[in-house]
Amino acid sequence: MHTPAHKSSRPHEDVPDGPEPGALPVEPDAGVPQPFTPAPPGEDAPQPLP
Repeated sequence: MHTPAHKSSRPHEDVPDGPEPGALPVEPDAGVPQPFTPAPPGEDAPQPLP
């Protein structure tokens, strides 16, 4: 169990929940390949032949 003194000396190491100062916001999809999203009609989606 960490002591308050240890936490105050290394806050960025003992903060399980809560972003450290200067840290990038952790998002659920951060670093994860985005799923394929179908392009809206008229953008890049191939038009169906009549």
